[in-house]
Amino acid sequence: MKKFKKFILIILFISIICFFIDFIRIKLNQEAIFCITIGTYKDGGTKERYGLGYKVFEYPNGKKDIGSWFLQYDDSLYEGIKVVPVETNDMNLIYYLRGFTQEVLMDKNQLNMLIENYYSTN
Repeated sequence: MKKFKKFILIILFISIICFFIDFIRIKLNQEAIFCITIGTYKDGGTKERYGLGYKVFEYPNGKKDIGSWFLQYDDSLYEGIKVVPVETNDMNLIYYLRGFTQEVLMDKNQLNMLIENYYSTN
């Protein structure tokens, strides 16, 4: 029984050390190193990563959250972002813009710059 308690204490000690190292790295805006990526959200690339007793979310805007395994995805980052409809029959423009909108969320000014860039090169 003593060996089992010692084993549990060693695992607990290692997990605490890993958490604090990753916590400091997250606060310094660096990537957590003692986590594995479980999934990627289709919001531009938010990564959900798990460590030994904790969870990390790395959002595409650079924000990072670290907490327990019960930490929830923060969708408030995208509040206030509105979809800007583009009225056009130019299918090439639609395919061109679709390639960008799957990668990043953009505001109206960025969208207008992409459309101007498309028409200036074609």
